[in-house]
Amino acid sequence: MMGGEVFDFAPGHSPLTTVDLPVISHVSSATASEPFLGLLLTIDARAVLQVPEEMGLPRPPGQLAHHPISLEPVDGALFDALARLVRLIG
Repeated sequence: MMGGEVFDFAPGHSPLTTVDLPVISHVSSATASEPFLGLLLTIDARAVLQVPEEMGLPRPPGQLAHHPISLEPVDGALFDALARLVRLIG
């Protein structure tokens, strides 16, 4: 919840914050046979901004609207990379 907006996400989606926010979450459904796995991945914003510059990509036109928090789908490639990371840790 941020302000009056509730962010309710399901499997296959991830909350994404674009600014440092104090985030508290609540898992409403998890069992021994279907557990909830949470993973926090912090990415250096400067590094993210350098990639398009190094690739020679043009800057987006004008000011793009952004939200400090959003729910984004996790695609197969990202999910696979995260699953491999969790296997390495465990």
